[in-house]
Amino acid sequence: MGQISKREQMIECAEAMEKGMIKTQTLRDIWQNNLIWWMCKAIKLLLEAAIKEHTSD
Repeated sequence: MGQISKREQMIECAEAMEKGMIKTQTLRDIWQNNLIWWMCKAIKLLLEAAIKEHTSD
């Protein structure tokens, strides 16, 4: 199996985070889940910005 690029790795991470966020959002009944959801959202936004930046190179 070939090595995947950094961009592909970032996309894979962003997709996995999005799936986790959707699952957490439906189950967030305690403040810890809410905190985790917002931390994931912030990291996902940073990943998306990095992917866009990497694409425009």
